[in-house]
Amino acid sequence: MIRHLIRDTLAICAASSLLLAAPAHLQAQGSGLRATPIQPGVGPAPAPTPETMDTRLRFANMLYNYQKYEGAKEKYTEYLRASPDGPESAAAWFRLGDCNRRLNAPDDAIRCLSNYLKLAPEGEFAAAAAFSIARIHFNADRYADSLPFWAMAAVSLKDPEVKMETEFFYAQASQLSGKIPQAIAAYQKLVDAKVEHRYRERSVLELTILNMVEGDKTTAQQHFEN
Repeated sequence: MIRHLIRDTLAICAASSLLLAAPAHLQAQGSGLRATPIQPGVGPAPAPTPETMDTRLRFANMLYNYQKYEGAKEKYTEYLRASPDGPESAAAWFRLGDCNRRLNAPDDAIRCLSNYLKLAPEGEFAAAAAFSIARIHFNADRYADSLPFWAMAAVSLKDPEVKMETEFFYAQASQLSGKIPQAIAAYQKLVDAKVEHRYRERSVLELTILNMVEGDKTTAQQHFEN
């Protein structure tokens, strides 16, 4: 019995020596703790901080300003996914829409620019966003769809030349979508405009034709006499 006791005591001492000589993280295994190693690419991504979001947006703006629209599109998309309600989200939607327009992705451009108008209907880029949407619809022969956006752009535009261009295309879209009385009123507004613009003569011609179509020969004749 003494022999067994000595043998057990020696075994316990040997085990204690190994445990003391082992690294701390192996000793921890004896207490039931497990240290899980961090594997690259495994686990949830850290939440973006304001600093990282600001850096991402600045990078997107830099690419946009250098006309690197593919790269800017990617970065604006990342920013908006991570911060859809961020303080700069409206401007990001506008620039993302403009990137899509320049990259010949008209449907995506309309979606992004429409999001901008929902967020900032009277914002800095509202007129430009509305003008771009109107032009996309107009060039795709969706004249009726373009009308509200031509009207929206005309209200906000400050540049007289661009404003007259917008008014002219509003008149054209009205005419091409069969809204003749609306087109006549729009062309008349261009003819009566006090500022000089390059669409006056064309407006007189279109107005004369529409008056003839409507059976108003007297008014049509007056346009030629004036």
